Amino acid sequence: MFNRRPLDRQSATVFEERINRLRPDQTPQFGTLTSHRMLTHLEATFRVSLGTAPCEDISNALLRTAPMRWLVINILPLPKGKMKAPESLTPEPVVSFEESRIALLEQLREFMQATEAEPNRRTLDPWLGMITLREWSKIHAMHLDHHLKQFAV
Repeated sequence: MFNRRPLDRQSATVFEERINRLRPDQTPQFGTLTSHRMLTHLEATFRVSLGTAPCEDISNALLRTAPMRWLVINILPLPKGKMKAPESLTPEPVVSFEESRIALLEQLREFMQATEAEPNRRTLDPWLGMITLREWSKIHAMHLDHHLKQFAV
């Protein structure tokens, strides 16, 4: 997928619809996350992208280079069930499935507002180092799609 689409108002609406079709009893087609834990994972990722939650910098010199960042953000697919996120990004749910869904949708909307207001604001991506909200918007679109496909929604 060359130069993948960012998360924007139109795609956010589609993602919200897909998130709302998710059920707590769905079995993943790949990976080990439950649908509930996937919601908390996605919410945590949005919080990190907004700079409102801490994350460990596990980037390296190669991943922080502009060409590699560009490849990751625009070309390379997310591997199915092969990449483990840091534990801080896969927290155990502490609220109900519906509360987790609502929290994710709120973070998605907050991210959209922040990106529209400050697209060049930079925050830490654990693997890529400091990136802009505009770059995060492409990562979020790819990441949301990846996990929603994981649960066939």
